[in-house]
Amino acid sequence: MTGFESTTLNVTKGKDALVSILDESLFSGEQKKYKLFCTVDPEFISVAAVDRVKNKYTGFEGFHFSKSLTDEQLSQKITDLTRQSTILQKIDFSHSSVQVSGSRFTLVPSALFKAEDAEQYFYFNHPKRDGEEIHFDTINSFDAVNIFSVSTLLMTELKKIFENFSVHHQLTSLIEASRLHAGNKSVKSMFIHIHSSLIEVIVAGERKLIFANSFPYKGTEDGIYFVMMVCDQLSLNPEMVEVLVSGEIEKEGAFFKQLHRYIRHISFSERIKAATFTYGFDEIPSHFYHAAFSHILCEL
Repeated sequence: MTGFESTTLNVTKGKDALVSILDESLFSGEQKKYKLFCTVDPEFISVAAVDRVKNKYTGFEGFHFSKSLTDEQLSQKITDLTRQSTILQKIDFSHSSVQVSGSRFTLVPSALFKAEDAEQYFYFNHPKRDGEEIHFDTINSFDAVNIFSVSTLLMTELKKIFENFSVHHQLTSLIEASRLHAGNKSVKSMFIHIHSSLIEVIVAGERKLIFANSFPYKGTEDGIYFVMMVCDQLSLNPEMVEVLVSGEIEKEGAFFKQLHRYIRHISFSERIKAATFTYGFDEIPSHFYHAAFSHILCEL
C-alpha cells in the first residue's frame, strides 16, 4: 500500500529507560528536509526529527536517567548520543535546535530589554558562576524576553554533535504553548509542568503572561505547596481556576490525585496543534513530553 507508514515503540526498563518512535519514512532513502529538536535536562535527553515541509514529527527518542546528573555526567550523556540515537546516526539535518532546562533564568519585558545588557539583567537576579554562558529567547506571544544560562561544558559537547544549532530554554517553550491554549480568554488559566526535580508554573490570561516560575520538586507535597502558594499570591480561586498539567505523570499517580483534592477544574494538557505527529505518537499520553514537543514553537 503506497504511503503506508510504520511506527515502532520500544520502551526498555533498566538502569536508564528509552522511548523510541521511528516512522519508517525516516529510512526510505527519499531526500527530505528534516530539522532536529534536542531537549537536555539533568534527568532526560530527547532527540526528535521534524519533516520541515510537512511540519510533522516523524521520529522521537527519549533517554531517561535513573538520577539527576551533574553537568559533567550530562556532558558525557550528550557525547554518548552519537552512538545511542538512531535518529542521529541515520538522518541528515539542515538545522538543529537545543533547549535546556533549569531555574537560572529571568524574564524581562521586551520594551526594557537590550541584548548588550543581557548579562547585567541576568546577574541582577542570580549570583555569578564560573563555566556558564548567557543566552536569551524572545517570547513574541507575550512581548517578553527569557534570559538564561547554559553550562559551557554542555555547550562544548553539543557543538561537537551539532554544527549549526540554536539554543532555547524549556520555560520559553512552555510559555509559548500556554499562549496557544489561553488564546484571548478573559479568565486566567494555570499551567503546571513537572520534570526531573523542578515544577514549572505558568499563569496566563487576558492575552497576558501573569506569572512564570520554577520551583524545586522533591515530591507530591512540594508540588501541592507551590501550586497553592501561587493561587494565594495571585488571588486565584482553586474552585474556579482552570489548571492544565503536563509531564510524565499518571492520572492515578499521587500528584494528580492529591492536586484534585484542592483544584476542581484540572485536566491534562493536549499536544500542541502547531505541528502534526505520525500516528505512533498516539502510544504516548498527550501530556507526556509536552516541553519537548512544544520546543518547535521557539522556531516558528
